[in-house]
Amino acid sequence: MTVSPKVFISYSHDSPAHRDFVRSIADQLRTDGIEALIDQYLNGSPREGWIKWMEQQIETADFVLLMCTPIYLQRYRGQDLEKGRGVSFEGVVISQTLYDAFQSNDKFIPVIPHEGNLDHVPLPLKAYNCYRLPDDYDNLYRYLTKQPAYIPPPLGSKKVLPPLGNTSSSTLNQNNTSPPPAPNSSSALTSINAERRARLEEKLRALYKSSLYTTIRLTH
Repeated sequence: MTVSPKVFISYSHDSPAHRDFVRSIADQLRTDGIEALIDQYLNGSPREGWIKWMEQQIETADFVLLMCTPIYLQRYRGQDLEKGRGVSFEGVVISQTLYDAFQSNDKFIPVIPHEGNLDHVPLPLKAYNCYRLPDDYDNLYRYLTKQPAYIPPPLGSKKVLPPLGNTSSSTLNQNNTSPPPAPNSSSALTSINAERRARLEEKLRALYKSSLYTTIRLTH
């Protein structure tokens, strides 16, 4: 039996409409078999308090979705001193976790609303994929459930290609013919020696005839 991934959504309470949007994403994930959790599902405050609850959710979740908006980014950076202390604390925990892992990350996933902007993603997470919701919901779901859209085919055998710089070699390969065998060195040497011997014998015969002609002239 496949274990359902646990997902925690970190977001800022920008407006009632934004809260409803975040809850709709969490509801859809749960409908599709993912154990998504947000603070809105709690009836009142957690027994251990919000700080420990948020820290525990981030630590125990398989994935943490960061719903990035201008307000979220401001509070993530701790620049809103009057509101959003929860997001500020979550930002500290997330940044510290990334720091401890030397920025190796497959857990914290930035997401933005349909009208959102990539500039609202916290700097430590800009190096990773960001999903626009609800447009990229299927792609996000594939990542959370480890279901890739494309699976590479099995590795085949290496294809042998003829060289392009040698036309004769390419032609031979295309016609499936083998190049002529290299000449045998011993037979070649024998042929050369035979030619030299024939030329030498011819010279000797010529000298013999010449000397015989001279002898005849002298005797007469």
